[in-house]
Amino acid sequence: MTNPQTEVLKTLLNGKSLTHFQSIRKWSYYRLSSAINRIRNAGFNVRTEMIERKNGSPYARYTLLVLLMALSFSCTTPTGEKRVEKDGYSVVTIDGCEYIEVTFCAGCNNGYYSLTHKGNCSNPIHK
Repeated sequence: MTNPQTEVLKTLLNGKSLTHFQSIRKWSYYRLSSAINRIRNAGFNVRTEMIERKNGSPYARYTLLVLLMALSFSCTTPTGEKRVEKDGYSVVTIDGCEYIEVTFCAGCNNGYYSLTHKGNCSNPIHK
């Protein structure tokens, strides 16, 4: 069984948008806004688009804004960096900058690797 928060992150990383209703329907997960907050705190740039229903009530649609810095079809990762493992991703520090590393490997033949600069990188050069 998978963690719903990890499924939310995977869905957003695959370029799909997500609403609260979809989260409930797909995973019976009622805490989408909490998962989005945790994902944002991990350094991901999640966009919230407020949409109005026909009856006037609003709902949020979430999408991930990703600047893809590296893409590879192997499961090998850079060496000599500092890595902190998280739930479904890693935070990697390379030359003082922090990156979000995501690897999905299905036998490493159909997997992918993504390395994206962390939005709240702690390197003083960004301040």
